[in-house]
Amino acid sequence: MQVKPFLSQVAESLLQKFGKELFRVAIVFPNRRQAAYFREHLKNQLAPPALLPEMLTIEELVIRTSDYALADPMRQSIELYKAYVAEERRSRPEKEPMPFEDFYGLSQVLLSDIEEADAYCVNTENIFSLIADYKEIDTRFDELTDEQRAYLQTFWQAVNLKDVYQQRFAELWRLIPRWYADMHEALLKNGFCTLGLMHRHLASAGAVLPDSGWVHVAFIGFNAFNGAQEKFIKKWQDAGLASLWLDTDSYYTENPLHEAGYFFRRNGKQVGLINEMPVSAGIPIKHKKQSSNGPRIDVYKVDGNTVQAKVIEQWLQSLPADVSTGKAAILLADEKLLLPVLQSLPANAPSVNITMGYPVAQSPLYSLLTLFFESQQAIEGKKAGTGALPWEVAMKWLNHPLNDWPDGEATKLKEKIIKQGTQWVKIETLLKAKGTGSWLFTPAEAGCLHRWETIRIFLPGCVIYCRKFQNRRALTAMYCCKGCYQAYTII
Repeated sequence: MQVKPFLSQVAESLLQKFGKELFRVAIVFPNRRQAAYFREHLKNQLAPPALLPEMLTIEELVIRTSDYALADPMRQSIELYKAYVAEERRSRPEKEPMPFEDFYGLSQVLLSDIEEADAYCVNTENIFSLIADYKEIDTRFDELTDEQRAYLQTFWQAVNLKDVYQQRFAELWRLIPRWYADMHEALLKNGFCTLGLMHRHLASAGAVLPDSGWVHVAFIGFNAFNGAQEKFIKKWQDAGLASLWLDTDSYYTENPLHEAGYFFRRNGKQVGLINEMPVSAGIPIKHKKQSSNGPRIDVYKVDGNTVQAKVIEQWLQSLPADVSTGKAAILLADEKLLLPVLQSLPANAPSVNITMGYPVAQSPLYSLLTLFFESQQAIEGKKAGTGALPWEVAMKWLNHPLNDWPDGEATKLKEKIIKQGTQWVKIETLLKAKGTGSWLFTPAEAGCLHRWETIRIFLPGCVIYCRKFQNRRALTAMYCCKGCYQAYTII
């Protein structure tokens, strides 16, 4: 007997429970990928005409419950920097605060810690002010285990606080609670809030659903929750306003030593959340040789990670002809194998649905932007004024997948460079084919970056070449270069 997909079972159960009122139920997923599949399963079971329920992620749900707008990361960094500057001028007026471009990297770490502290509803005053002294943590946090105390002691014994930098590090941690309070006060005053603080507010609120016309909230396909999510889901579930639908299997949930079932066991036993779906037994605990009940497992011996991608073609072609689209899954242990896998898919392979995000840093566009900055530096380098570029830069362009030269022209030039051992290639040679090459190798205007304004580079990790300082450096979000305000990306 073929087992129905998990999302199909959930859709059937929700339809039986709510019927025509299902459109008043909010369906919450870990991300939007599950929503696309669930919508299809639901449409197959609904009798048209029908209204579909609202589907959203848990972060979107939390944002909907707040009376404030979500503050974007740059606004949070700026407000945290303002709080830092104000505190520095109060406590150390004789010393100039660090510039924003130096503080920005630190702010990303601090904002991440603040976000997590709020999401887990911990006491930020205690956490941030006492992290520099394990002895105070040991005396004031009784809930820490002996193992946790030993770890903290081992860490801080390796730190010599006599060092001036380490002393300053400890001082910063003690000041963070003040930055935290000032930053949130400034954001709330202007109608903004961080996602972590929204979680904290929702966890402390009563068992009341957001005023969105919902009568029920169904949480589907989750594994672990943060502290705030555990609290408000438990409140709603106890009040009959929410339900939890988890895809579990007895193979790992009933085995206390199996790490895959840790959060499922915790959700039920420690948090008290109730799973509406019965625990399945799709994976038998004991397998008998050549058993028809267990799954078929084939093991391939390969040398190196990239060869794994080549084996996928062989595996896909061995699948039965009746395997429909969406019924075969490829799980990558290493996300770097995404591109080799895509390049190894056979031409007759079924349509592929990629769950993970495509890495921008591995895209041809990213490498093209990197080549642009490299070529601009080379134009102003040792051979400045000669109209020539190093052969390495030219070869990168000729080999680039976005090269728009006519077929065969790039190959001829590459062979000529290699055969003659050319060290420098004239720019005019690379400009023969008008198009992307003219943008790459035309020198930008001296003294400013006006020509670059039209490029609109907003990719994370880009390094901007600054003519003012004659080097590559990370610039702040709004950096003034001789009166020309430009938006730059920070490393």
